[in-house]
Amino acid sequence: MSGYSGALVDGFLEAGFAENNLERKFRRVFGYYMHLHGSPLFVDRGSQVVKLKQADLGDDDDITGSHIVLTHVKHKETVIAASPLLSCYWGKLANALAESEAVVLVGYSGCDNHLNALLRSSGTSAIRVVEWEGAGHEGNRQFFWNNLLGRDIQLVRIASILEFTDW
Repeated sequence: MSGYSGALVDGFLEAGFAENNLERKFRRVFGYYMHLHGSPLFVDRGSQVVKLKQADLGDDDDITGSHIVLTHVKHKETVIAASPLLSCYWGKLANALAESEAVVLVGYSGCDNHLNALLRSSGTSAIRVVEWEGAGHEGNRQFFWNNLLGRDIQLVRIASILEFTDW
């Protein structure tokens, strides 16, 4: 990521986050890098949301905790709605899914109802799930994912998801 000139854009520039930083202007065709559950590195400074470097975390002037989802699932949508950053990301995710030919989920548990609903309703034709081969019997896992996401998915089971390279 390199501000507005990289292949992936997260909406942050030097001045902080702005939704219009995610707009594709001047024939740019970048992809989105969306921190869907936030980060402790996202803090409020005045009216701006800024992304800190890890070494800068802990400044007493920063308001932390507003842009990270660490809560029970029943409170998740409320936490997201309270953050303009997270609300923007989840809105952009629906758009990104609509323009995608395929989705690859790596190491995903399937326990995020909000994400599952978006995936079920998306027009994305191909969904590939990459999971650890020790996560249960393959037939059961295939049934689990097909049922959860409402379509036939391609299940890739490997010894270490960190070694997945077939993008």
